[in-house]
Amino acid sequence: MCFLRLLKLCGMGFVLATMIPASGVTAEPCMLVYTPGTTLFNYDPGRYSALTSESSNYDRLYALGGTTLWDDREDRIAYEAYQAPGLTAFQQSYSGHNEFLATGRITHLIVDGFTTAPTQFADVVLQFSPVPANARPEIFVDGELVSGLRHIIPAVRVSTSIGHGFYSDLIELEVRWTGAVTLEVISYADRNGNRILDGPACFVAILIDGTVRTQGKTWGGIKALFENK
Repeated sequence: MCFLRLLKLCGMGFVLATMIPASGVTAEPCMLVYTPGTTLFNYDPGRYSALTSESSNYDRLYALGGTTLWDDREDRIAYEAYQAPGLTAFQQSYSGHNEFLATGRITHLIVDGFTTAPTQFADVVLQFSPVPANARPEIFVDGELVSGLRHIIPAVRVSTSIGHGFYSDLIELEVRWTGAVTLEVISYADRNGNRILDGPACFVAILIDGTVRTQGKTWGGIKALFENK
């Protein structure tokens, strides 16, 4: 059995809000990345809260397992997390990151623009990081061997209104990989062409190799095997 802990989404206000580093250069916006299948969302308690029916902000239309995920920073429902169609539950993150969790070492990933206005992003990067860092995995995206741990998507056009003031359009990719214990993934629009996310990672996905022994372990126990690696 293997697990996919999906990338850390963009946590700067609205998901694709840009950031201004000390240099004054506009940073690249992050993209949401998740699977179309069953997913669990681990949330950073510094950003989100899981509300029960006792809260005035609880909304049964957005309730999973008796809880609604609330964005404390933006004072609203965490609509970005609900973009994943197979979302089943929320739990607090052990790592302090925002993570989608799903099963599968051969899987489909969705890159989702999710913006507050119609936007076109060029030169979108799907970036992979193996754990341990010295691993040399083979990664295929839509059957194409990934070079340099980065796959480039020429453009993501976002123009479809999904309500609540947000827009979303998706690109779905098949990902297959071998050769690492864990594989982390993020996606971002590379505005300055330096192939570097100029700001903190937003939401992270982590694929855990099925050869890792997981029987008898809790989610927390499995994840603890790879913390600080």
